Amino acid sequence: VGTVCANKCNVHYDSDRGFLIENCSSDSYCPSNTIVDFYVDTISDKYGKFRINFEDVEQGADHDMDAIVEYEYCVGSSCDPQIPENQVKIKLNSTYAAGCIAQVMGFVISGSTEDGTYLPVRDSDSNSGVVANKPLSWEKIFTSSGMSSAQLLKNPLWYAAKYGGFKDYNGNDQPDLENEWDRNNDGVPDTYFFVSNPLKLEQQLEKAFIDILNQASSGTAVSILSTTGSGEGAVYQAYFLPQKMEEEEPRTWLGYLHALFVDKYGNLREDTNGNDALDMTNDYIINMRYDPSEGTIVDKYEDSDGDGVKDSDTPIDSVPLEDIKPIWNAGKKLWENPPLSRSIFTTVNGHESIDFVESKSTTLQDKLRATTIEEANNIINWIRGEDLNGVTDTIHPEGFRKRSITTTDK
Repeated sequence: VGTVCANKCNVHYDSDRGFLIENCSSDSYCPSNTIVDFYVDTISDKYGKFRINFEDVEQGADHDMDAIVEYEYCVGSSCDPQIPENQVKIKLNSTYAAGCIAQVMGFVISGSTEDGTYLPVRDSDSNSGVVANKPLSWEKIFTSSGMSSAQLLKNPLWYAAKYGGFKDYNGNDQPDLENEWDRNNDGVPDTYFFVSNPLKLEQQLEKAFIDILNQASSGTAVSILSTTGSGEGAVYQAYFLPQKMEEEEPRTWLGYLHALFVDKYGNLREDTNGNDALDMTNDYIINMRYDPSEGTIVDKYEDSDGDGVKDSDTPIDSVPLEDIKPIWNAGKKLWENPPLSRSIFTTVNGHESIDFVESKSTTLQDKLRATTIEEANNIINWIRGEDLNGVTDTIHPEGFRKRSITTTDK
């Protein structure tokens, strides 16, 4: 230790803080002791006394008793009538050693006006080199800072859940937004399922499996239905996205319907120049593919001579499916038609249609499983397309699912 630590660092003793190890060279090595056990004599809010058994783990790892330090603390008048209640006295006494190597022991304090690491006592069987004639006993009075103290580190799996299971909404590869790792604001990562009570094991396992399934679905490709209708030179394509971000908030299970050109050679083409007509030399040929990390991607290719053959096997651009330029976009057309102007019908008897509007909420309440007329109205208006932001009711205590997104001009 003297060769690789004391001789490669500035090691000195400060009567207030104990041993200080500073300005170490890059090849220094100052090993740490392991805490083998605690022996508690007395413990309370005002007074405590306990012993810690240290092992010089780097020198053998035999988990034995290489040094014992007795710790004692007292708060305010429980120490001395003259000590204010916002002060605590800490005393250390090195009582036993059998490591035959220089060891220094202490503690870390937080929440005081003098926070930091303190190594004020040495082991009792070593009295040479840098520890020569240094104290076996030490005490100091600390004053509360009035600020919150540092917290103990959490279970490693807690950090694995936070930094390994977050949803990167802002794309910076860090869980720096609370809703990326803790959407219910309980201070626990959404993918951390802690169990201390065996009776809760099944419940927590179920939560974990559900989350895994949700993660799997949100990372899959879009679901593209086969052609549902086509005319000369056009195909209408429906697809679904498990999840899409909109202003750092997720939108889930979104349905799309758009129209694309089909040229005489069988190529799919977007309306690149936006003139609502197939232009063989200017409207890009498009091919769809699945990328494991990006989802469904559309590659765009130029066909400058209009012969139906791509000018190059290298795409001129690659974009998500929802970012291509279709001839027609159902979402845009729906947005242009206000919710109250939309024609929506339903039936309660299987053969007679009725308008799906608020005025029919009494008739529809039971079918909608609404507990009140107000809830029925909320459901009807939401289905008609209204964004009920901030609206809650008995069956929607957290509000209605958000589904508004930014769409294309077409």
